[in-house]
Amino acid sequence: MVNRTIISAALCAAALSTMAAPQRVRSEKDAAARVGIIAPVSVGELRLRATFANASVYFGAAAPIAGLVLEYRAVGGAWQQAREMPYFPETKDYRGSIMGLAEDTDYEIRLVADGKTMAQGRVRTWASAVKVAKTVYLDPETVTFPVKIADKGSPDGWIRYTTKPGQKLVNKKGLGFDVDGAEYVLLDDLVVEGAPQAGCVIEVKNSKGVRIRNCEITGWGRTGEPDYTEKAFGKRRQAGAKRTINMDGAIQIRRGSSEVVVERCYIHDPLGRANSWFYSHPAGPEAVIMYSPDHSTVLRWNDFVGSDNHRYNDAVEGGGNFYEDGGFNRDADVYGNFMIFCNDDNIELDGGQQNVRCYDNRFEGAVTGVSIQGCMVSPSYVYDNDFTGMGDEFSAQYNSIKTSGIDLFDYGPVAYVFRNTFRGPCAALEVGKTTVKYHLEDNVLYNGADYPGLGAHCREKGTVRQENAPAITRPVRPIPFVLDTARIEGVKVAGGVAAPATATVTLTCPGSGYVAPFNVRKNLDMDWFDVSPASGVIHSGDTITFTVTFRNEKLVNRRHFRGAFLVRTKDGLSRPVSVYAETDHLPPFKAEKSGEFAAYLDPFSPANADHAPIKVVDDPLGQNGKMMVIDSKHAAKGLDYTFSVPKDGRYYIHIHGYAEGQVRIYGAVDDDEIGSGNQLAQKFPCWTPFAPGGGKFKDVRFRFWELKAGTHTVHIKVGPRNTRKFHVDGIVVTDAPGSFEPL
Repeated sequence: MVNRTIISAALCAAALSTMAAPQRVRSEKDAAARVGIIAPVSVGELRLRATFANASVYFGAAAPIAGLVLEYRAVGGAWQQAREMPYFPETKDYRGSIMGLAEDTDYEIRLVADGKTMAQGRVRTWASAVKVAKTVYLDPETVTFPVKIADKGSPDGWIRYTTKPGQKLVNKKGLGFDVDGAEYVLLDDLVVEGAPQAGCVIEVKNSKGVRIRNCEITGWGRTGEPDYTEKAFGKRRQAGAKRTINMDGAIQIRRGSSEVVVERCYIHDPLGRANSWFYSHPAGPEAVIMYSPDHSTVLRWNDFVGSDNHRYNDAVEGGGNFYEDGGFNRDADVYGNFMIFCNDDNIELDGGQQNVRCYDNRFEGAVTGVSIQGCMVSPSYVYDNDFTGMGDEFSAQYNSIKTSGIDLFDYGPVAYVFRNTFRGPCAALEVGKTTVKYHLEDNVLYNGADYPGLGAHCREKGTVRQENAPAITRPVRPIPFVLDTARIEGVKVAGGVAAPATATVTLTCPGSGYVAPFNVRKNLDMDWFDVSPASGVIHSGDTITFTVTFRNEKLVNRRHFRGAFLVRTKDGLSRPVSVYAETDHLPPFKAEKSGEFAAYLDPFSPANADHAPIKVVDDPLGQNGKMMVIDSKHAAKGLDYTFSVPKDGRYYIHIHGYAEGQVRIYGAVDDDEIGSGNQLAQKFPCWTPFAPGGGKFKDVRFRFWELKAGTHTVHIKVGPRNTRKFHVDGIVVTDAPGSFEPL
């Protein structure tokens, strides 16, 4: 039976509570500068800005207008009422969005109060099809990178860059495409591999009307080695580089750009990888980075697919998270995308978030699905999305929607979160400490998903039991064929044999008149399963059964295998399937490599005589068949262990064991002040960092100690409120933390 809770909290429009930290004092000069960045309309002015399927509405008013209603209609049609528009006293304007419009259509929009029309205007939505006036064919044999594009087409005559069918552009150096000062340019049907030095394949700046359509990008970004010093904390660094590797976005959209569209692209297999929160805030590659474009950016129907070997930091990252024009800035749409396998967020919407709309997407395999914590202007809209299978490469999870809602100056930003589906176990969202106004409506929780921090005034307590959660139908895409399975899981590998050995996915294509060649696509390192047929043609009325076969010889030396494949058509539209297998692999207990130091301590024999009772249980997963249970009853007084290090240096401490989720551990080394930290335990025995106090640096989840040669003591305890049991059979002091990852 599945527990299904519907959160219907539209009445939470009022501010929920105030942040514990005091808000900043803002000077008049700073306030004026902020208002200038927001660029409000003047009193009485109506500003309309459309994309393919939505429109932003801005209306200046000296004060709130009682009963103001936003209405719209296709020209000649019936008037419909849109969502309410919040009023912002700071800028003396109303801001809001009209969603779900038809493409390439003229709309009338009006604001009405007390039977009187306060303002009225017209806007036309964009068309997907564009008229191409000129095509530039790039020859893989002669192309020189970066390809500089400054062409100026027109709305009725676009300049198209492409290759001949089947060709691939290989870039062995830096930036691939430098789009600067261009207008109405289409980068279409390109396969691009490379840009290993610059960490960027396509850069768009100071341009208008650029579309990146049906492109495949792979093999970009810098590589490096993990650096565990206080300047990196597990992030990667190239030899001799001053900075760690970060912000290697395959596509980067920068200031001065407007009406940029990224659609139907498959971006995968960066050369580098992001570190996990196992160490510190992730840093590494991204599929797309938004650096404060002027307005009207659209990401739709893309597949941004990472992997455990090449995890994204964020699939889509924003620059300037806490700036008024940061991230997408304003008037942006993110819909119909599949984003998976990131060590931080699937997407950051942080920044301005003026009429930024995120819907019909599927977010999976990340610590957080959508971040809106830097909601600096608003309104922001997150709706009709599917959040499933949250977790980074080491299974760490945070909220599916990150909503810490940092409102630095109490200017009252507004975020609308509605009709999202959260599939557990995960924390859906938490909005308990913020002055951001959240409208929460009809968000649905399944399989242990929870809203951990809304409070009773924002939570509907009723539950409904039903047999099965609804099928995953997102991302929503304009193709008629569907798959009966969106997620293959429950595959177990024991003794080197996968069970089941195969899985099937059935495609059906209702309707008539549809014909589309397809290929099954997956990332390069997802070679542990095969899919057949690998190609073919889809016709209306067809039923095609895909067989997924698991390769036992590849399912080794790792506990978790996470992957995905796409049934992708020639025009870049796809249906994705995620695939999961878990093996019986256990990481080695003694994991240090030649030349590394490791001192293994016996957890069953603490040095202090006054320790709390020790509970030892028989456990076949423990060393010598035993595990010690650490919980509030059996480690409340603390356990002391002595150890020696051979020379002065930097040392790390790890604990070997398992638990159901994070365990709050307290501790210290020598005379340190007792600190606390979350022990990110796994469900299988492995090493995880002991990090009470989290070190002295921000966003760090592990720490080190500078120790002199000789004998030292580590103190470990669990607080009285800890309800989880931590099964422990080892403690290690080492100078090589990278050798003790929970693979």
